[in-house]
Amino acid sequence: MNTKELGEKYIWAQTEAWMKGNVDAFDEIETPNVIFHSLPGEPLVGIDGHKQHVADFRKAFAGLKMEPEYLGGEGKFFGISGKCRMRLTEQLPGMPPPTGKEISGALLFFCRTKKDKVVEVWSIGSFQF
Repeated sequence: MNTKELGEKYIWAQTEAWMKGNVDAFDEIETPNVIFHSLPGEPLVGIDGHKQHVADFRKAFAGLKMEPEYLGGEGKFFGISGKCRMRLTEQLPGMPPPTGKEISGALLFFCRTKKDKVVEVWSIGSFQF
């Protein structure tokens, strides 16, 4: 699989997990020991931790909509950008108190791969609360 195909497959898995709640989609593209770096907090290690992270956020953010886009890549690395909209309806660590108002944001994901699987992800987002 080439880098663009891996990126598109990761977009598919992210969409399945975040939009539809199908966190098992990560099994097709991430290694069991994937490392996911995101703020706030320590890196998540392991696919089960990533799945739980997504499930927790889906519960706290109502009406989540994402628009991911493949940016490019080469060799073992690729990048994805995305826009999102949602409403924070439950308290999450590191987040402001929930108001139920719509939040918009922009996200960047940089992924490292090995043998057609994602082994490490760095993500950063900017949100308007």
